[in-house]
Amino acid sequence: MNKNKLLRAVQYAISGSVLASSVVALPALSEESSADVERIEVTGSRIKRHDLEKSAPVSIVDAAQIEISGVENVADLINRLPAITGITNTTQAGSATSSINLRGLPGTATLVLINGQRAANNASDGETVDINSIPPSAIARIEVLKDGASAIYGSDAVAGVVNIILKERYEGFSVDVNKSVSEEDGGDSTSMNLLFGGASDKGSFVIGANIYKQDAVYSRDRDATRVTPLKSSAIPSGRATITGYKTNADNSLVFTGDETDVSIITRVNSATDLSGYLGDWEGYNYQQVTSEVPENKRFSIYGSGTYELSDELIVKGEFIHSDTEVFETWAYAPIFSASEVGDVSWKATNQYNIFGQDVLDWRRRMTDSGEPRFFAHDTQFDRIVLSLQGSFNDNWQWSARALGSQSRYHQIYVNVINKERLKLAVGDQDICAKVEGCVQMDPLAPAGGLSEEQWRYLLTDVQMAGKANVESYHFDVNGDLFELSAGAVGFAAGVEFRNERFDKQPDGLIENFGTIGGVNLKATEGSRDVSEAYAEALIPVTENFDINLALRYSDFSDFGDTLNPKIGFDFNPIESVKLRATYSTGFRAPSLQELYQGESEAFNFLADPCSADNAGSTPETKGCVTQSDPTVIQFLAITSGNATKLEAEESESFTAGVVWSPTVDNDFNIRLDYFSITLENAIDNPKQYFIDKNAAGDTELGNRVTRDANGNIKRIDVTYLNLSEREVSGFDLGVNYALDTSIGGFNFGAELSWYEKYNDQAHPEAQVIDRVGTYDNGSNAGLLPEYKLSGFVTWKQDDLTIDLRTQWMDEVEDLGKADTMIDSYTRFDVTAAYKYQENWTFSMGIDNLFDEEPPQVVTVPSGIEGNTYDITGRSVFFKVKYEL
Repeated sequence: MNKNKLLRAVQYAISGSVLASSVVALPALSEESSADVERIEVTGSRIKRHDLEKSAPVSIVDAAQIEISGVENVADLINRLPAITGITNTTQAGSATSSINLRGLPGTATLVLINGQRAANNASDGETVDINSIPPSAIARIEVLKDGASAIYGSDAVAGVVNIILKERYEGFSVDVNKSVSEEDGGDSTSMNLLFGGASDKGSFVIGANIYKQDAVYSRDRDATRVTPLKSSAIPSGRATITGYKTNADNSLVFTGDETDVSIITRVNSATDLSGYLGDWEGYNYQQVTSEVPENKRFSIYGSGTYELSDELIVKGEFIHSDTEVFETWAYAPIFSASEVGDVSWKATNQYNIFGQDVLDWRRRMTDSGEPRFFAHDTQFDRIVLSLQGSFNDNWQWSARALGSQSRYHQIYVNVINKERLKLAVGDQDICAKVEGCVQMDPLAPAGGLSEEQWRYLLTDVQMAGKANVESYHFDVNGDLFELSAGAVGFAAGVEFRNERFDKQPDGLIENFGTIGGVNLKATEGSRDVSEAYAEALIPVTENFDINLALRYSDFSDFGDTLNPKIGFDFNPIESVKLRATYSTGFRAPSLQELYQGESEAFNFLADPCSADNAGSTPETKGCVTQSDPTVIQFLAITSGNATKLEAEESESFTAGVVWSPTVDNDFNIRLDYFSITLENAIDNPKQYFIDKNAAGDTELGNRVTRDANGNIKRIDVTYLNLSEREVSGFDLGVNYALDTSIGGFNFGAELSWYEKYNDQAHPEAQVIDRVGTYDNGSNAGLLPEYKLSGFVTWKQDDLTIDLRTQWMDEVEDLGKADTMIDSYTRFDVTAAYKYQENWTFSMGIDNLFDEEPPQVVTVPSGIEGNTYDITGRSVFFKVKYEL
């Protein structure tokens, strides 16, 4: 451990000189004030209580913090929390949804709730909830539980829970318009939020809506992403690997007839003899075309209503609808013939082939059309909840809920290649002549050399659609069982019956693996029923010592049942100090995609040990017959579901902490928490594992890798398996302080996460890797800084508020390239808001005040880690809000 770094970070946290994040934890209420506060339910417990600082650590983002930040994507705000790290999708290129990853574990290990209840996962992969589908104006607060909670909520709550609490009561009308302008090209955004509500003695209602649009950021418009560090071997002029030819020192080509001679060549002019070909080529920089952040449009609406039928019976209802469109620009379609499913070799009998041989490995970038690939993703999300709530015996409450939620998506891929037509175009000229419309092509035509007739014959559009559904029914009771000398024993219990469904339906060309440059997959369809029951008790052992017990039984129709307990305690040795700890077991049921996914094609960036110069002469490469092409780093992988063998992931979580709230100053609060998570039986589809086994000559697992005659990987066939084990531990430090002075009121806050350990074992035979302070593009952990710090300082005087925030992440080592570090990152945001004549609020702010560029990552095609760092750069936003 670097103690100097830790000491420096702690000093920053306590002093408030490093300030970031709009995420803070609620301070504990004093004994005097708690009696006047209504009991509420806080994430991590079903028992309502006065004391908000409970045995499990919870961080909270409230509506005021969301508003002052100016952020219109909920994921962008939550991801600044130090506990959020690893692969945290925020609608970057290649991802049309936004997910949350606690403790560096995959997004599937974090449960996302809305008002304490589940929602349908995004229909794209069926594994995580797209949290940006919720209108920001409707959010009352977001509670982030940094502790395992399967005993309370069931599957997926391994690393913790993100609970988005929506507004139930609002009287009046408000509208705000927000415009953000980036200093550089691209990334501008516009949004409008509406909120309307009313109340009477019998009930209340709230309606909120959001319209949001963000312009694309193109890779070419940012210094950090303008040139890829991983140029592609699929180049506009084409390249091919041929035998019986040798490349001279001047890069000219000569025929030898010796099959041991192998040359990689490219076409440089329009010629029909060897003078038109060279053995020298340069990789293609696709970053001149791609969008780093996609264009994003969203409309969402939320409604909630409550009506009191009698003194002891209340009916509630709520709904959400959102429609999101994501539009990306991808590079021109690449062709890697040797890696495709099926034979797309350049036949010797093709009219353009002068080499007298079938060319198995040829590559080309289809820039001839002047039209790159486009990807359009349209998602609708709906959720409706109806509930009845009542009370009996003075201190008992009950509730019955019915919930339905659905996510739907439709994807279109434009300007991808029709593989069946490509086979004809590079195949035998006589066969092509018999097919109506067939046009032969030259894979090594000069850049831009294909005619319009040729490229139009090859390019096509494909599409697919999918749905994810959840329907559930709940019955819960909550109240005091009996009195002890130290107080009443709180109790909560309930049952839940849930049905989950997921299906993905591609068009015929996709399902037949008939595209290049798009997606190829078989249809996926699966469903299951879940029955669950839980009980929770809060036992006051003494006046200052409470024990919290919980137990949940879950029965899944597709893999079996599980029982998960939790125990926690709160101890106040003195009035200003709270000691707390929890222990629990947890689980994650295999997702429906992991269970039932049809064969799916992907091109993954992986390492082939057989490409090393000494391939075949080491124990790790004894299965290598010949050296493979070292320029190839992207390989075809076919993944399928595994409904017959997958089991649930299992976890153990432990937290222990102390909260200090000095009675002399109730506005001061320090929290220090230790966390430890052990995840066993983790599900993965470890493509690199099977490549390594193949290179080492393993006959059982290595046969999942298929190589061609030149030793190059042609295909990797994998399925999901329970193989991995992970151990994560560390500390969270939080500080809050409020101070009133003659020049205004100040609020300070900071949170620091220090990751002590992240032991990752990809499979039982693998080396255990401590991923703290590292980045590995091939792992599920993503980028894991040892320290991540955020904090804020807010100053308020009369109607003027100024807010300063920052985020700091420690440097990390890039495991994909020896002795390469990814620099530390510090970002500041500032906002000023002025309230004018009660009804108007004018705000302006600068995001990324000092225009901090994301650090370079040389093992990522874009050159940055887009799921962690913001590429937009410095931007200014203006906001006008009217309230009535």
